[in-house]
Amino acid sequence: GDVVFGLASGEVEAGFDLVAEMGADATAQAIRRGVRMAKSLEGAPACQ
Repeated sequence: GDVVFGLASGEVEAGFDLVAEMGADATAQAIRRGVRMAKSLEGAPACQ
């Protein structure tokens, strides 16, 4: 499985909901990028 860690510097105040939404967006972007960058393997098609 994957693990996501979050760190805070305390320089900017932000509500939990905003931080959670930004984390979900960053995770979704990483998944989309991973799918788009995937290479075919032994004849199994990839998203290219």
